[in-house]
Amino acid sequence: MNARGVVVDLSHVGEQSALDAIEASRQPVIFSHSGCYALCPHPRNVSDRNIRAMAERGVFCAYNQSGWLTQDPTISIDHYLAHVARVIDLAGEDHVGVGTDQDAVDMTAMRPGEAERHQATFDRRRAQYPQLTWQVRHMRVPELSHPKRFLHLADAMHARGYAARRIEKILGGNYARVFRETAV
Repeated sequence: MNARGVVVDLSHVGEQSALDAIEASRQPVIFSHSGCYALCPHPRNVSDRNIRAMAERGVFCAYNQSGWLTQDPTISIDHYLAHVARVIDLAGEDHVGVGTDQDAVDMTAMRPGEAERHQATFDRRRAQYPQLTWQVRHMRVPELSHPKRFLHLADAMHARGYAARRIEKILGGNYARVFRETAV
């Protein structure tokens, strides 16, 4: 993949496989749409160990899949920003970005029956992942499920004291750097 200029995406990769790929890659790697396991113990989320390992080589992009961002029954942009802040704490501001996943296509905060469908996957997977104890009541952060999502996110980061340069990195600058570094 490195020889062909393909960015290695570890978003759906298990713990050890991700570590192996990070170690093997000579180019940056990404988690294009993930969350921090320490903040929400969903098996799709990434451990602090893997975030630290990725830090020298790529970008971790926090996703807007709110059922995977928090166990809380309600969701706000604060939950999303907690994941961004954790990655900054673990890896630095040069290694965090926005990972939109499916919400780039459908900008609604909830589709009919969506929470119920995801709850059913939790229920089926609970034997393998007993930490999936919470009820899925939301699927995306409302402020980020809107055509102005990047403006809302920039405003929220600014309100929390993020400098303009840091906001620019998070909103796309870090991604662009990885693509430049990976290009053949």
